[in-house]
This record gives sequence, structure tokens and C-alpha cells, in this order.
Amino acid sequence: MMTFRSSLSYNKAKNAYKNFVVADCQTASQFASPCLGHYKAMMKIFSTITISLIASFSFASELTKLNAAWLLQNEKTISNQLQASSDIEVMPIINTLGIIWQNREGAIGSEVSPYIAQALIYKSDNMLAWFNKHPKSLETWLQNIVA
Repeated sequence: MMTFRSSLSYNKAKNAYKNFVVADCQTASQFASPCLGHYKAMMKIFSTITISLIASFSFASELTKLNAAWLLQNEKTISNQLQASSDIEVMPIINTLGIIWQNREGAIGSEVSPYIAQALIYKSDNMLAWFNKHPKSLETWLQNIVA
């Protein structure tokens, strides 16, 4: 998934490649050496993409930390809502539990797993619908509870 920031960087990189100097390529081809203009443009693209990817991973990690903090601060509320709320009211909780499971780091997997089990007990249609869209997450969750 491309974030807003990385799509801007991608567009900058694409424009940088389009704007390289053609004269350098024509001169370089006389000597059968790599085109300096292409090399510079490709280095700009490579560095822009690398920086964008690093930024995206850092944002994803921050989101994972925020979701984990939400889980730990709302344990009783989550449990109560899974048991008593309507299907529509629990969907944001189920989505967040699924996202936390998908992006788990360290011990957060063991923290979120009981709530996923609770969602399967009380709101099985909703949790199974989420897992239907994310089959690899279901596989890893099942492997984790068996292990």
C-alpha cells in the first residue's frame, strides 16, 4: 500500500528521471560508456524510493505501537463490547484486533490473541469475515494457538 508521502516521492523520482540531460547520453554513447545522465537519474530514483520505504516502515511501526497501546488501555471495554454490542458496533474493534495481529511485534501477539478468540466466540461471523479477507493471518493465528 503506497502512502501519501511515498506517492509524492515516487512522483518526484519519476519527474527526475524524465528530466535527465539527453546530451550526456549522446556524448557517452560515442565512447561506449554508461550514460551519466541515466546514472544520475537512476541514483535519484533509487535514493528517493529508499527514503520513502524507510519512512513507510517507520510510520507502520508507529501505528503498531499506537494500536498496541489502545489494546492495553481498553482491555475491559473491548471484552465487554465483544460480548454485548451489536455486530456493527464491534466491527471497528474486530478490524483493529486483526490489524494488531497482522502487524504484531514481540509480545503483542500474545496480548491480542485472547481477544481474537473472544471475538470468535461472541461475534464469530464478524471475526471470520475479517479472517476471510486475511487468510494468512488466520493461518498464523491458528498455528500460534496450537503451539
